[in-house]
Amino acid sequence: MPTDTKSPFLDEKDTYTLPTPDYSDDEKTYLGRLKKSLFDMKTLRDRPQDEFDGQTYLQYSESNRKGSNTYIQPKRNPEDTNFASGTIRQKLMAYLAALNNLDLSADVQAFDDQNQEVRVLGEAMEDIIWEVGQQDNDDEKRLLRQYELLEQGTVFVEEKWEKRYKKAKTATGKYDGKISSVNWTTRRKVDFEGCTRAILMGENVYLGDIRQFDMHLQPHIATVEIISWSEAEAIYGDWERWEFVPKVVTQTVTEQTAIMYNPIHFYDQTLKHEVEVIKYQDAWNNEYMLLLNGVMMMPVGFPLSEMTPNGGYTIAKQVYEVINSHFAYGKSLVARMKTTSAILDEMLRMAVLKTQKSFAPAMANNTGRMLTSRIFAPGKITVGIDPARLQPIDPNGRPVEGGEFNMINMLQQNIDRSSVDPSFAGQQPAGTPTATQILEVQREAKLMIGLTVFVAS
Repeated sequence: MPTDTKSPFLDEKDTYTLPTPDYSDDEKTYLGRLKKSLFDMKTLRDRPQDEFDGQTYLQYSESNRKGSNTYIQPKRNPEDTNFASGTIRQKLMAYLAALNNLDLSADVQAFDDQNQEVRVLGEAMEDIIWEVGQQDNDDEKRLLRQYELLEQGTVFVEEKWEKRYKKAKTATGKYDGKISSVNWTTRRKVDFEGCTRAILMGENVYLGDIRQFDMHLQPHIATVEIISWSEAEAIYGDWERWEFVPKVVTQTVTEQTAIMYNPIHFYDQTLKHEVEVIKYQDAWNNEYMLLLNGVMMMPVGFPLSEMTPNGGYTIAKQVYEVINSHFAYGKSLVARMKTTSAILDEMLRMAVLKTQKSFAPAMANNTGRMLTSRIFAPGKITVGIDPARLQPIDPNGRPVEGGEFNMINMLQQNIDRSSVDPSFAGQQPAGTPTATQILEVQREAKLMIGLTVFVAS
């Protein structure tokens, strides 16, 4: 038999009987103030904002994700056409492809105390940055960061030094199909230790002041995420208070409307083998706190400077388009195009509907008999029907005409002007432009994405 059969599915912790940490009076007071601060940050952010066109941040983020993923809305009526043009995603991927073709790696220049450049040191730092990126698979993460930037207008990236463990098992024999034929030993070993970057969902980041644009000037920030029990154990399993962490996701803020991860994750309060991780940072007071399913894992007032060299926040922020200098979030490429794209999609849906109506118009049946639409099938012979008693309800119904085509083209051109021209995206431009005209359009398109290149670098 195995010498160690411990498994997360065999060791259930009852949330109600699990002992709680013996908090001091100072810790109890601090925890209460921390929960209030978390609730205030969430409430402030989730109010309707004029900068989001009267939407809350959650509504704004959801509409951006639907637009970037060509979300097809359910039919309002059975006869409607379920259709989306995919224009926004096409433009977004064109921007992303242009960024991916650029070398945006860091160029480090080092100087000594006499302001003389030390070229060898700068090149060495570039090599270190490159090697750290290779170990963290940063090529793929960079693409994901740029996608999030274009989609949401704001991207949050957490930089940290992480040490993860995993269980290593060594078998003492070979398994021959019999349960008792093999034994093994289990030990914990370091699986990864080093620098890593993590892209945070904007909905899971809470800022102390939504009107403060500069991230390093925020009074305090907090992040919340749900991770699996196994992942949490790999990172925090050897911490002193890990034994008090329940295996059921705990709602840290007790108010019913203040579930930190709702509606971002599909979790409920009875979900097992998951851990709610809340990280609170206060650069002005040099303070850092970590909560795992509501359990404080660090001493009160733990210095943030122990987590970062300069005592700054571990989270960096970048915006795509500045809304204004007194608002923390930015406007996305999707938000810029989604209104015009919605009108274009509606025009295309109506064009399809009008074409269907011209081919199969609604009919008035005055024959006094129950008839089906099959009588209009090609080659169908129906006996005893007076054609004069079957008339279109709208005799003027016509297919899509020049006016509708012009409207559709105008909307498409408007989207092209606010993003990139089709020739820049590798598509055949409208009409028969000359080579010089195509080069000029591409030159102007490069000027338009210049800001995108700046923020992505």
